[in-house]
Amino acid sequence: MRKYLALLLFASISSVSTAQQSVDAGIMLGFSNYTGDLVESPFQNFHFAGGLVGRYNLNDHFSLKGNAFYGTISGADSLAGKQSMKDRNLSFKSGLFEFAALIEWNLWAFDPVGSDGRKAFTPFLFAGAAVYKYNPRAYYIDTASTFQGWVELQPIGTEGQGTTQFQDRKKYNLTQFSIPFGAGFKVRLHRGWTLAFEYGMRKTFNDYIDDVSLTYVEPSVLNAAYGVESYSSALADRSIGGEVKAYDPLTFTGPERGNSSKKDWYAYGGITITYTIFGNRVKCYKF
Repeated sequence: MRKYLALLLFASISSVSTAQQSVDAGIMLGFSNYTGDLVESPFQNFHFAGGLVGRYNLNDHFSLKGNAFYGTISGADSLAGKQSMKDRNLSFKSGLFEFAALIEWNLWAFDPVGSDGRKAFTPFLFAGAAVYKYNPRAYYIDTASTFQGWVELQPIGTEGQGTTQFQDRKKYNLTQFSIPFGAGFKVRLHRGWTLAFEYGMRKTFNDYIDDVSLTYVEPSVLNAAYGVESYSSALADRSIGGEVKAYDPLTFTGPERGNSSKKDWYAYGGITITYTIFGNRVKCYKF
């Protein structure tokens, strides 16, 4: 498989005798979702997403692309099939901004302007680097007061972050780095107009997109650090039927709350429509 891809890549480069250098701009309409502790499958909890796309076509095979996307991600144990997840009863929701710089490879020569009869469609692959910003929240109803609404989870350290007892647990950053990669298929609709379908996963280095990673923390530790009115202890343990019981008296920790061995992922996918706002044909040497 690797040899085949290497040969295909070499053929893509060496066969180009002319290069269509052009600039495309457009929009993306699609969906976003996440994979982590609070979903059973990566194909759950899809939300509407959209954004802007800019592409600089170096030649008929390679482009430099920039994305600015916004979507929503969420997860809820109440939607799971496993009873253990239902009993844990955690949930979150977050908006997610992403700014990405990508390299896009057309497997077949593709000319968005359509001036020389080249193929009007092609599959493509892409990969690059991205910065994303998120802010997980949970919906809470306090039956003892009139409060009802969304609570930001990072500031209240639901797994002991920011407490004197757990100084090794630092509050996670809400702006992080990811590696996007994926595939798609593009079609030239008309001279200068291109329609593309794409789906891309994002590998992160973060296990707190959903605010869940390590172990439960003794409620008194959270109450002492943040106060009962912050709802830190209430949102840290929302288990049904008191499933969380024994805490270690020496470490103030309880059972596992999440799986810290696996990082969280998120994804964007959908349709992009772009228009070539600038383009010219230049000569290029064969290899």
